[in-house]
Amino acid sequence: MLFIAVDDEAYMLDEIAEALHSVRPKDEILTFSSPITALEAIREQMVDAAFLDIQMGGMTGIDLAIQMKRLQPDIHIIFVTGYQEYAVQAYQIHATCRLLEDLNFS
Repeated sequence: MLFIAVDDEAYMLDEIAEALHSVRPKDEILTFSSPITALEAIREQMVDAAFLDIQMGGMTGIDLAIQMKRLQPDIHIIFVTGYQEYAVQAYQIHATCRLLEDLNFS
């Protein structure tokens, strides 16, 4: 499987990648600090799941998820955030999970 993680905070990006590696050591995990670069990557290859921060510079995680779903409708979107106010938007685009705490990463 191929996973991507997108977060503009390097510390959180490292935490997400480490958590994914610990539970899926044989799978490929690509990390991006830029939503634009992540979007370019999924134009090139099929991704099984994307772990997205919501508040990023240049583009929100919600906007990124919408564009990813247009390119790859079957991609699983997991929002890694502590902001509950985005829950309704996350459900509207059929996110798989909405909070960091839901994934036991914290």
